[in-house]
Formats: sequence, structure tokens, C-alpha cells
Amino acid sequence: SWLAPRDAIRQGDWGRITDLARATLSLKENSPQ
Repeated sequence: SWLAPRDAIRQGDWGRITDLARATLSLKENSPQ
């Protein structure tokens, strides 16, 4: 892989951020507001 370990960690962070954003988005869509 061409990713440096630091980039791999950042990529993993983005994965968690994306999952969190996706969960938050679905919560907003499911809420009455």
C-alpha cells in the first residue's frame, strides 16, 4: 500500500467520522423535526 502509517490512521479516523456522520444523518432523517 502506498499509504504511510500516519495516512492509514487518518483514513481510519475518516472511517469513524463518516460512520458517525451517517448515523447522525439517519437520526435527523428519522426525527420529526
